[in-house]
Amino acid sequence: MSPVPAPAPAATADRPAAPASVRTPHASVTDGRPPTAVEKAAAEGRTV
Repeated sequence: MSPVPAPAPAATADRPAAPASVRTPHASVTDGRPPTAVEKAAAEGRTV
């Protein structure tokens, strides 16, 4: 992964902004598919 932090995903009612430690360019982009375990953890502010 790139050492440069990605922009924070926009916070929504069901998905708070991810902390910097779990930020990825695709953290909030699921393209209609269910969120992955990593994305769920990021939405909850956890790391995996």
